[in-house]
Amino acid sequence: MAVQRSGWCVDWSKTLDEQLGGFHNSDLIILGARPGAGKTALAINMMIHSGARCGFVSCEQSAEQIGMRAMSLSSGVSLHDLRLAKYGDDEQSMITSGVAQLSQKHLYINDRPGIDNLEIQRQAREWKQKYNIDILFIDYLQKINSSMQHQNKAESVGEVAISFKNLAKELDILVVALAQVNRSVEHRPDKRPMASDLKDCGIIEQEAD
Repeated sequence: MAVQRSGWCVDWSKTLDEQLGGFHNSDLIILGARPGAGKTALAINMMIHSGARCGFVSCEQSAEQIGMRAMSLSSGVSLHDLRLAKYGDDEQSMITSGVAQLSQKHLYINDRPGIDNLEIQRQAREWKQKYNIDILFIDYLQKINSSMQHQNKAESVGEVAISFKNLAKELDILVVALAQVNRSVEHRPDKRPMASDLKDCGIIEQEAD
């Protein structure tokens, strides 16, 4: 998928580009899947290969865990081997090269637990002002606390989704938010999720570009 903006453009997947037309400023992109399907890995892959200035808000993993996964993707050494330090001289050279590549990128991570949508907005504005970020990744939407009191989960998730779309437009950046889909997907013959499968709230489907 190509991220396009004056001054930078990276082609991640021509097939995905043909389907989506690339990434664009002010868009809210929802990446939905069941747990364990690789949403976080895909988001980190997009982040480190985009060539863009990226912020990453994680409610699931620590900055150290995200860094380890980024190092694995950048170096080509498996995450399992990195965690257990099971690698030889060749892999060590690959790791060194991967770390050098990562050090040249503009990546910023917030892994504070219990963060709400207002705090994410403040963080994004700070990153935009200080570092002029192009993309904000959020992992994941249904785990973000709403700053407002709501009667049910659907209302809370809806308010968060709307705030992220408004944030994308305000800062003229791309926001990529990961999201869970309903368990019912697993019981269908065709297990490919649809937008209507997004968990907790139909507003996510309405707000997503």
